[in-house]
Amino acid sequence: MTLNGHDNIRCVLFAPNSAITGNGGGSGGGFYGAFVGASVRSNGHMNFHYDESLGALGTSGKAWKLSEWRELQSGSERASTASYFNF
Repeated sequence: MTLNGHDNIRCVLFAPNSAITGNGGGSGGGFYGAFVGASVRSNGHMNFHYDESLGALGTSGKAWKLSEWRELQSGSERASTASYFNF
C-alpha cells in the first residue's frame, strides 16, 4: 500500500501482510485514522495521525486493542526512537 502526494486520507487500513509507505508532497500529506501493516515507511512530508476515538472501541471478541498512543512532536522526541525504525 503506497500513499503518494500531498492530499489527506481518512480511513482504517487493515493490511497485516503488506508494507505501508507514505510519500508526502512538498507541503505535506496526511493519514488520519489507523492502520495495521507488516512494516511502515514514511518519506518526505507524510504525517500520520491516529484517531484516538478508535481506542474506545470495545474488545469483545477481539484479541487486542490499542491501550496508549503518544504523538512524537519535537525532533528530539522523534530522534529518541529513530533507532527502532528503518529510516
